[in-house]
Amino acid sequence: MDGKTVNRTVFVLDCNPYCKEWSSQCDEYSVNLPQRSIWSCFIEGVHEYSRIFYDLFSPEESMLTIHISNGTSNDIINNWNEIEQMPEQISKGLLSINVEKIESKADRIKNSIIQAIEKLQSENEEYKINKINGRIVLLLLDNSYKFVDKTNKDNKKICTFKYYEKENEILDIREIITSAWKDTKNTRDLNFAKFEECIFDIIKISDTDYSYVNSYTQDTYYYHVKI
Repeated sequence: MDGKTVNRTVFVLDCNPYCKEWSSQCDEYSVNLPQRSIWSCFIEGVHEYSRIFYDLFSPEESMLTIHISNGTSNDIINNWNEIEQMPEQISKGLLSINVEKIESKADRIKNSIIQAIEKLQSENEEYKINKINGRIVLLLLDNSYKFVDKTNKDNKKICTFKYYEKENEILDIREIITSAWKDTKNTRDLNFAKFEECIFDIIKISDTDYSYVNSYTQDTYYYHVKI
């Protein structure tokens, strides 16, 4: 099929080294289960997301691929081929990730975004692509509560787009996205004219009961880039 317009979503799962810690959160469904790591909670969330995604959309309409941000390159759980567009493929791939090998690096998230943009444009063996409606979902661990003053009333304003790779390394997600987009556009051999649009969803997940954190982690923040 020539000239096909495709809807593609790349889900980038943050594999921050802090994900190895035990989760302190518990809901009514998991109160009697053994304590889990934050990473295990992430895996469960992504698995449920993929299950709902494939219930709602057929591969002919929309496609989903899961990436793990692991340092210098992404672990890609599944590709665009129709045979890999199923929750079973994603579940199997997620279980193979060893969170113990993840390193904390300043450009980890940026590298992951660059590879996600490249993945959006990658060709499919089954048909020719004309236009792409792209979406990149960033599921990030918010560990700001470890490093900021909990009594500061301005924390919501400060932390909304901040990302703490480690204590002395505070990054702005919007700047990372913009920089990754520009670098990809200037240095990669990609045809950005293929994009109808590219939307970034920033989801920050916190493992704390501090009210100031919960006041801004309940929402998804949308960030558009100029094509």
